[in-house]
Amino acid sequence: MSSTKVVSFTVGTVLAVAFSGAALAEALVVRAIGPSSAAYPVGRPLTGANVTLQAGDQLTILDGGATRTWQGPGRFTVGGASEKAAPGANFAALVSQRTTRIARTGAVRGTRGDTPPRSPNLWYIDTGKTATVCMPDFKAAVLWRADMTPTATMTLTRAADGKAATVNWAAGQSGVVWPQDLPLTAGDVVRISRPGAEASTEVTFKQVRAAETPEAMAVTLIEAGCTAQLDVLVSSLAVSEDEAPRR
Repeated sequence: MSSTKVVSFTVGTVLAVAFSGAALAEALVVRAIGPSSAAYPVGRPLTGANVTLQAGDQLTILDGGATRTWQGPGRFTVGGASEKAAPGANFAALVSQRTTRIARTGAVRGTRGDTPPRSPNLWYIDTGKTATVCMPDFKAAVLWRADMTPTATMTLTRAADGKAATVNWAAGQSGVVWPQDLPLTAGDVVRISRPGAEASTEVTFKQVRAAETPEAMAVTLIEAGCTAQLDVLVSSLAVSEDEAPRR
């Protein structure tokens, strides 16, 4: 049996420590895969100068407003991401919640050529994923699709009362404003279905405050369980694919 494992999001003792004001200034674990993943759960602040990883480990940290991924085996030094990038403008665009000029919103490629496109905005609702979605303002909700090539029609159905609305995409269009006749509130669960799809997706909505820094934003998403959006944040702020271990 393989020893590789992925640590899932849990709000426990480690995360409670990470949410303290002091921890927000420290490097933060945002993704952990491999035999050492239990020692580095998502949300853990890294207070030491070095991290030692085993073969098969992959650790992604958010540090200085940018993310880095380390591949084991080896010893890595915490700190220095802020020296490689100035993600302030990128982060500001990522968390902006404006519904204007989205008719031809483009998809952003992942960090590797074989990965699917990712949303260009943290608050866009990915219609292809069943997920918990965090948003600061439900009135500015935008639906997003990864494949913007064909025309498409989707039906949104609110689980609480069965109320439904239909949205349409033109060819080349990836963003559509959420329909006004189906207003959102915190706790709503909405099913998204489309003709020809094997299964519908389901989105659960949570309301959060938009944080002013990438580290604080990551903590908010972790605490709320908005894992898909954390993935968008991590990928969007990456300064490199990986980093060689320190000898």
